[in-house]
Amino acid sequence: MISFLAYFVSWFIYVFEVNTLLEILGAVSASVFVWGMVVFSSRRCGVNLPWIVPVGMFCLQVLAQIYAVMVSDLKSYLHVSSVFLPIAFCAISYMFLKLKVKRHPSDIIVGYAFLFMTVVIIGRSILLEVSPDLFARSSLYSQIIWPAFCTTVGVFTLLSYTEEAQIELEKESNTDLLTGLYNRRMFDTKLANGLSYLAESKHFGVLIYFDLDGFKPIN
Repeated sequence: MISFLAYFVSWFIYVFEVNTLLEILGAVSASVFVWGMVVFSSRRCGVNLPWIVPVGMFCLQVLAQIYAVMVSDLKSYLHVSSVFLPIAFCAISYMFLKLKVKRHPSDIIVGYAFLFMTVVIIGRSILLEVSPDLFARSSLYSQIIWPAFCTTVGVFTLLSYTEEAQIELEKESNTDLLTGLYNRRMFDTKLANGLSYLAESKHFGVLIYFDLDGFKPIN
């Protein structure tokens, strides 16, 4: 939530004409969003990321961007972003697509959304050097892409939590909490599916029942 709030502040400052102090505030807010998302993603994906990494990268990005603002060098400012943001976004994408143990469809979409933005950021940096006029014309599209990207990440991150909760509820309703084995409800479901399969495939099946004497004290 803090990261997205910081992004909103930076986007608002970037769109309108502001003074140097507000430009610096925008740079800091943008960096908070980027590296805040890295920290969130590491926790969401269960990755043990040393705190010195995001803090150090955050400080380097802020210092580089503040310098670019102070010398009024917009090109350097954008190139700094095209270095730090792809590093952060590629790390986030890798965590969601490769390192997260329990991946859901929403996690995959989030991972590819960050990968897509990495390509966009690097592409715009190259475009700035190759064709400044075309870069200037693409600025409007950039202001549309960024809010759309943040909306996508926010929505599918929430959906990921929902999917995880649904799976957990389904697991709790179908398994015994003590042993982790399927309970009577799941047994009935499996048996009905098995009987349907046997009837359709014209195969025979066997149901084996064990009665363990004296197991109650153990259980």
